[in-house]
Amino acid sequence: MLIQSYIETHKKIAAQVEAITKLITGGSIENNAFDIGREISRLSGLLNVHLNSEDRYLYPKLLESNDSSVKTLAKRYQDEMSGLIGEFNEFKSKYNTKTRILENKAELAREWNGIVRKLSQRIEREERELYTKFERM
Repeated sequence: MLIQSYIETHKKIAAQVEAITKLITGGSIENNAFDIGREISRLSGLLNVHLNSEDRYLYPKLLESNDSSVKTLAKRYQDEMSGLIGEFNEFKSKYNTKTRILENKAELAREWNGIVRKLSQRIEREERELYTKFERM
């Protein structure tokens, strides 16, 4: 049940990413700047709730495993996520308002594409590697 909840949240994150991508690529950044900033903030909220839940429930359970490979994998994922969320938070701080977006619009699409790639890879790996370990416990 817990893993299904995480997968549902991943779907919400993916939908939010898609909405932001459409705003960035589907028209004028100048005209969409307010909406882009708002949607980036919404994505931040989704990510924070999801990560807090993983930190509170998923990782502690995996770190209690008798299987050292499960513990190692959980620790690696936990450590990697702090770097990724740090990078996302820097991005969010740079682009979470209309004014900031307009000041940095030349870099927005490139930086967004990097964030999307890393988030997508992380979600895919979690579902393929990490969540399957939890379900077997």
